Amino acid sequence: MMLTPIGSKMSVRKGSLCPNVPEQICHVEIINNPFSRRGMLFRCNIETVSKQLKPGYYKSRVFSPSTGLICIYYLCLQIVPRVVLEGWPLDNMLVETREKLQAIQLISSECRKRGYDGIVFEAWSLWSAYGTLQNSKLRQKALNFVQELGSSLHNIVLPRQTRNMQLIFVIPPVSRQAQELRDFTAADMAYLKDAVDAYSLMTYDFSNSYNPGPTAPLSWMRTCIQSVISLIGGNDNPIADNVLKLGPVSNQARHQGSLGRKMDNNMSKILVGINFYGNDFVLPQGGGPILGHEYLSLLSSYKPKLSWDGFNDEHYFDYTVAQELHRVFYPSLKSLSLRLEEAKSCGAGVSIWEIGQGLEYFFDLL
Repeated sequence: MMLTPIGSKMSVRKGSLCPNVPEQICHVEIINNPFSRRGMLFRCNIETVSKQLKPGYYKSRVFSPSTGLICIYYLCLQIVPRVVLEGWPLDNMLVETREKLQAIQLISSECRKRGYDGIVFEAWSLWSAYGTLQNSKLRQKALNFVQELGSSLHNIVLPRQTRNMQLIFVIPPVSRQAQELRDFTAADMAYLKDAVDAYSLMTYDFSNSYNPGPTAPLSWMRTCIQSVISLIGGNDNPIADNVLKLGPVSNQARHQGSLGRKMDNNMSKILVGINFYGNDFVLPQGGGPILGHEYLSLLSSYKPKLSWDGFNDEHYFDYTVAQELHRVFYPSLKSLSLRLEEAKSCGAGVSIWEIGQGLEYFFDLL
């Protein structure tokens, strides 16, 4: 399980009692680390966040309802900063050998210096936006960059443990239509199999202010998970007509011969994205994300009636202010339970975006 803390609302502190941190958590991702071509912005940001959260053992206090006792767990959390490529032109860093090596060396050396356990690397969406992935030669160079970055991190042995740094690679959700050139394919996954330790699958942000709706429809999330299963099986046609009908029956597929064993081994490398934030949309267009305290404030102010969207498996409510109709989608115990079960049923982990954005009792499910 990987958690992403939000800004100053980090609820994980070294040497402190953390009543809301379950023992299943193994990675904590720190954000706000854009990587410019010259690297100074990355270095500045990682200097800031490194003062907030450092590798080491953390103490978690968990109440056990069955025994009535408070159990103390010592967790060795793995701290992995998120590195996001920024700046134009990004292609230079892929084409120019000197710039590529400088970028990889800077990322690796900063992580070694601060004792981090690796990084979460986000680049695919930006490469897609800049047309890099649509060019076959540049696409291959992008894959080479990820491969060499993973190799560099794997060559760094962490002093406090008998293992090497890790590379977690962020991949986008499946396209809603036919396969597009920007999609992450089975060939891409096969090429990076030794370089990437885990994949963070972005199964949220389904809707936006221009197209209001649910944050992460369960059927769509299921499609995204099934697409990854297809990639692991070497199939580049993840959007089959029966994907939405499969549901969580992937357990059956996972245990059929060598393919089942292959999927068992590889699905554990997939971290399914779970959102702890919601959206307050203005209909028909407008609005944006909201956090837990904003959600509670709306409930207190407008006393709305919660409704269950059975098609998308999310709770929502409506309210009106200044003659504008708002529709709020926000996670609930029911919606989160369904999504966690979906990930569990196929042997995947989860990546939570972000702690500090949700409600305290969300941790009861983890």
